[in-house]
Amino acid sequence: MKVIGIDASRANLKKKTGTEWYTFCLLQELKKIIRDNERAKNVRFILYSEEDFDPELIENAPENFKFKVLKWSPKFLWTQLRLSWEMIWHRPDILYIPAHVMPFIHPQNTISTIHDIGFERVPEVYDTQSIGPKNIFIQSVLKIGARVFSLGKYSNTHLDYDRYAANFAVKHAQKIITVSEHARKDIADFYSLNPEKIGLIKNGFMAEKFLANISSDELLRVKNKFNITKPYIFYIGRLEAKKNVLNLVKAFNILKNKFNIDCQLVLAGSRGNQALEIFRAIKDYKLKNDVVEAGYVDEADHVALLKGSSLFTLPSLYEGFGVPVLEAQAVHIPVAASNSASLPEVVGQGGLTFDPYNPEDMSQTFQKILENNELKNQLIKAGLENITKYSWQDSAQKLFELLIKFYNK
Repeated sequence: MKVIGIDASRANLKKKTGTEWYTFCLLQELKKIIRDNERAKNVRFILYSEEDFDPELIENAPENFKFKVLKWSPKFLWTQLRLSWEMIWHRPDILYIPAHVMPFIHPQNTISTIHDIGFERVPEVYDTQSIGPKNIFIQSVLKIGARVFSLGKYSNTHLDYDRYAANFAVKHAQKIITVSEHARKDIADFYSLNPEKIGLIKNGFMAEKFLANISSDELLRVKNKFNITKPYIFYIGRLEAKKNVLNLVKAFNILKNKFNIDCQLVLAGSRGNQALEIFRAIKDYKLKNDVVEAGYVDEADHVALLKGSSLFTLPSLYEGFGVPVLEAQAVHIPVAASNSASLPEVVGQGGLTFDPYNPEDMSQTFQKILENNELKNQLIKAGLENITKYSWQDSAQKLFELLIKFYNK
């Protein structure tokens, strides 16, 4: 009996964002597929995590699923060091890493997902803080170690860590997976890869949550909770430079003062590397009463906030996919998104796009949708057609077929 190992550490995090939800949703659907598929009966699956597993991940797992906790007290470089140690002593036949960070030591048949290479295309908007503990001595050791190990090419910053990890995955993974046509072409072009090495498994969205009915009482509850008193534009994602939230605030200021549209802007997500500038702009533009910082929101609040909005926007400078676009389309909300990277591909006909570097263009796009009910209804209808092309069930089925293909090699 062969063994397939899966890095489930990201799916096990309490506060999930893009990659974490990607891993979680794939695993939840894989459990269903594997439980009912004869081809999986003789395969043993081992899921690895740094912490005790969330009961939701363990619930209804097939009998051939094993959940293995690999404790790691340093709390950083778990994948490279602790998971590598596991690979030395208990190496699976196949290893699947649902991100671009692979362990140094890994089976020959390792598959890695690279969601995008924004850190190479727009490096100026990525976090350049050092990884690891804040202790000066440890930081110095990590910095010197990174320089020596990479022959001077990389340091120990978050940006260089992403760049190094993706380059390592491209060179050492037997197969690369990515999530959009744009990302597939971008990765192939940048790393001079044969496109045949890159598999395309598009993302889905949590249909059971976003297609469910939401009561008016629930919408009222969430508005009261976050002090939302007007129609509002909704954004969810980290408040950081890559997500282009500063230009979103500038566009919102134009929308209110040039186009005289009386609404609020709700920002849901944790603070990132440009948060100080974002909130300084909110203060300078005197928008404090009309910009709501919701912070990281749980699933229930997320769905209700999205459903209660007048418009959803994703103004990112770079996205490998953009799942929140599909979530907005599922709850009948029109979308205005950046025209960069994969977003036009994901938005389809269910939204309008704008130049993310131009707040004026962004605000004009918002105005077109907010003041034109006919256009809004057209976008909603097209969005509902667009989401039929995406599901986590389909994504997980394609991943399963790929794993079984490697299993039968």
